[in-house]
Amino acid sequence: MIKQNLHRKTYRKEFKLQTIKMIIEQGNGYRGVASELGLPYHKMVRN
Repeated sequence: MIKQNLHRKTYRKEFKLQTIKMIIEQGNGYRGVASELGLPYHKMVRN
């Protein structure tokens, strides 16, 4: 079995707040905002 490099990525608190603000103001879902910010949409933005 081949192990892939699967590390969780953490984001700064300011980045998370900016993302939430974009979701609320623009009315987009996570995927729309993720594509604008260049985030892979399959990962969650964690607290």
